[in-house]
Amino acid sequence: MKQLFAALAALALTAACSNAPETPEAATEFAAANDLTSAPEAEPEAKSRPTEYALIGQKLPAFKAPMADGAAFDSATLNRWTVIAVWGAWCGDSRADGPYAEALLRAVAADPDLDFVTLHVPQNAERATPEDMFGKHGSLDAYFESVGYTLPVILDTDASLRNALKISWTPTYLVVSPDGIVRSFRTDLSVDKDQPVKTFIKDIARLRGEVRDAATLVISPAGAGGLGPDTPFTVAAVEKALPGHMVIPVTDPATGTVRFEVRAKGSQAARLIVEPDWSRGYLASVRSRDPAVRGPKGEVIGQARLGDLSEDSRALCRPSEPGWLVCPDPVSAGTFARVYKVDGGDASDPAAILAELRYVAPAR
Repeated sequence: MKQLFAALAALALTAACSNAPETPEAATEFAAANDLTSAPEAEPEAKSRPTEYALIGQKLPAFKAPMADGAAFDSATLNRWTVIAVWGAWCGDSRADGPYAEALLRAVAADPDLDFVTLHVPQNAERATPEDMFGKHGSLDAYFESVGYTLPVILDTDASLRNALKISWTPTYLVVSPDGIVRSFRTDLSVDKDQPVKTFIKDIARLRGEVRDAATLVISPAGAGGLGPDTPFTVAAVEKALPGHMVIPVTDPATGTVRFEVRAKGSQAARLIVEPDWSRGYLASVRSRDPAVRGPKGEVIGQARLGDLSEDSRALCRPSEPGWLVCPDPVSAGTFARVYKVDGGDASDPAAILAELRYVAPAR
């Protein structure tokens, strides 16, 4: 249940669930959720909650940490779809999500291909003492005994994991695929009034289907999935070449130009951007920034680096615009290219990350 300390603490609570340092005036006394049954309820500060997460499409940072039951946790052991719930007992919104996290644990247990674990974090490194994190309870075990929870918990005792995972809000739920890629995230379940756990499980199932479908999509010198130089540019032809996907025309309000997005059915995210050659009526080009779409050597957008290319391949790379480096394929330079995001303007930086894959149909 959603609880607040008191009317004066209402504004401070949402700030306390971010990792921003508190001023003395904003600090509030710790209290367990079941100690606050008489406190007034407040509307969630939706504007404060993040709508983006920095690690989407990237590899989950590797980490090792103790668990509350004394076991050792190693992120390298994650080999199934996994939900990681990041929370803190010091945070009112996390406490409000407690019953939902318990329900989510039970729902996940019914799926043999899905795992669930939680990560308890402090607000920041300056507020990482047991008193800061657990107040009068003094420990996580004592807190759980008071509320009756049985969640599996990884312990971050100094905010190092919070910082490594770039967590700006608690609670945050990360969805990680078996290949270690962070595929999705969301914040509080408790702010959704209509079966949030059931909806979240459905969202995860849809996401798993999208990634499974996308696993067959490879952009290479030969084309993209079933798309190639002989694909007529019609909605029916493109959707036939890419089962489970749909073509959506999107108009740029500023320029009036139209691009065509290929999306997995039920998704709002573009998996591919396809462009037509209207003069011929055939496919002209395909590009993707979706981490689920692979390159011809299995390279992953958001993970592969410029340094992975051979010296001959890197010699062909040319800046296209500030911060971007286009690297044509040495064998099929006219039809396939990898595009890297260059930070700091150093076009030779081997750590530059693969940001896009491009296919251009050869002239007929």
